[in-house]
Amino acid sequence: TQGVLHKLSYLESNLPARDPNLIDFVGRQEQIDTLWKWFTERYTAVKLLSGPGGVGKTSIAWAFCDSVSHFPPEGLCKIVWLTAK
Repeated sequence: TQGVLHKLSYLESNLPARDPNLIDFVGRQEQIDTLWKWFTERYTAVKLLSGPGGVGKTSIAWAFCDSVSHFPPEGLCKIVWLTAK
């Protein structure tokens, strides 16, 4: 099938377990959509998700990576989660 995104059972990753204190990820669809646009942009190699502590950067990044693991762009074979902590 031709197309940018394709459904796989689940892309290999080392994503940490979802925080059990977070029941549902609600809202932030605009930010997730922006991350998808950045992610599929071929000519900008470096992207940065930034903001003050406690605003949800890690939650957005995790939700985005989880989404990518379910609908990876063609050619992606693994997600590697790195943390600076």
